[in-house]
Amino acid sequence: MFKKGIVLILFAIPTMLFSKEYASKNLEILSMKNEPVGVLYKGAKVNENKGDFTLSGWVMDGNEYIIFYSSKDRIKLARLEDEFTKNMKVSETKEDVYGVKWKKIDIDFKLKNSKALVTNENELWNKEEELYQRCGSCHKTFEAYEYTPNQWPSIMKTMKTNAGFSKKETKAVSVYLQYESLKGK
Repeated sequence: MFKKGIVLILFAIPTMLFSKEYASKNLEILSMKNEPVGVLYKGAKVNENKGDFTLSGWVMDGNEYIIFYSSKDRIKLARLEDEFTKNMKVSETKEDVYGVKWKKIDIDFKLKNSKALVTNENELWNKEEELYQRCGSCHKTFEAYEYTPNQWPSIMKTMKTNAGFSKKETKAVSVYLQYESLKGK
């Protein structure tokens, strides 16, 4: 019994110290000196360590200020001030089929409002999921996995008027569908 308790504690401590959390809305990124340096976009997953955060993603060589989910799936995770990009730690580089050079990065920062992070990904998209159902008034709604993350923004722009979406709603539903499409892979 004693050994089981120790094993449970050993697994629980890293989880408490290094939790994965999701931005429930766009959040201001701060440098380690608490200066504003960018925006963490809704849905981005960060690792938290005692009040500091780490974001992992991919950046295009020469355009390091936008962090993407991957070199293939162009879901924007964050936008940074150019000066702050020098703090990125590069762990991998590669070239895609189009000749674009990519870097896999990690970057550490603080958040102005870390209380707007959630640990359950399912809490993120309730409003956007409900909005997407409007698309079913003209046609059967598509499963998110029927399109790639890169296709959804253009598709949503074509449906914007018929669904009665504002520009902000169109963007929000597009991002929701981008993340949902990853689940079908």
